[in-house]
Amino acid sequence: LLGLGASVDLLAQYGPEKISQRVLEITDRFCERIEQLGAVVHSDRSEQRSSGIVAFETPGHSHVKLRQHCMDQGIVLSVRAGRLRAALHAYNNEGDIERFAEVFKSYAD
Repeated sequence: LLGLGASVDLLAQYGPEKISQRVLEITDRFCERIEQLGAVVHSDRSEQRSSGIVAFETPGHSHVKLRQHCMDQGIVLSVRAGRLRAALHAYNNEGDIERFAEVFKSYAD
């Protein structure tokens, strides 16, 4: 319930339009960064369809094992339909993206 209160406070403070814009900006940045790491993004990033949900693959890696590695490091991912799935929100930032990149690289090494 505390999380719900914080979400309502965030929505009231910034408004839905700014939050939506922020979600799309941070998600686009996440997509750019994971593509630099060799991931293939499958989520539709067109203006009409983009969201904070990113489905992606990391060729040559077990998605189940990579997910577990990330979970062990406090990064929440899921595996859906054979792809990794990240869900970003307005509270995520560049530091979160770089933390994921470092955890991914530590798995890939």
